[in-house]
Amino acid sequence: VILVTTKRGKQGKTVINYNGSAGLEKATHLFKPVTDYVTYMQLMNRIQKSDNPDNADLFQPGTIDAWKNATDPVLFPNTNWMDVIFGQGVITKHNLSVSGGNDKTDYYLSMGYLYNKGIMESTDAQKYSLRLNLNHKISDKIKIGANLNSYWNKVNEPFDVTTLLYYSANSVPGTTPVMKNDGTVRYGGRNTDDESTNAINPQQYMDTWFYPQVGQYSFAKFYGEWENLKE
Repeated sequence: VILVTTKRGKQGKTVINYNGSAGLEKATHLFKPVTDYVTYMQLMNRIQKSDNPDNADLFQPGTIDAWKNATDPVLFPNTNWMDVIFGQGVITKHNLSVSGGNDKTDYYLSMGYLYNKGIMESTDAQKYSLRLNLNHKISDKIKIGANLNSYWNKVNEPFDVTTLLYYSANSVPGTTPVMKNDGTVRYGGRNTDDESTNAINPQQYMDTWFYPQVGQYSFAKFYGEWENLKE
């Protein structure tokens, strides 16, 4: 048997309570991609020839040399997509309650707020909650009351996390995530003709295929009690 009780105020002075917490979140088990583009291109060439030594290289020597001798990290990047997609998460919770009452009336009011910055970049969640329990004794035989419960929440996340991770696994370290200049946002793409057309920019997917979700819920219950028993 499960007994569910509702928080109520108690007769006496008004009591104000606050509790809060904060914490950090971080992904701890991520795969380690090759982040040096020269190494990536050399490995792909080795794989290309592993089954048939006569297969042509995927990446030409001129492309590899250009990255070896490069000094501009924007034009010749070595991107770690796990660092781009995942970062430090933060979660905070706050709750404030006020309760009290007298021989006729008791009340309990609580308000809550939660914020969670996700471990995945450009993701977060917020939630506001409100609860009110009110009871009033009209006479020795008649009681009335109300229970109100409501919340609002918003979650920001990519449209499809599975697709995002697929893009990150199929992208290459030689792609610049994003460039911002004077309010203009540009996303990096294929830097050489040797690269696969599957080298999609995961940062662009995160920023443009966003899926904010908003939800709200409200519940109200009003009751009355009449004791009609004679002693």
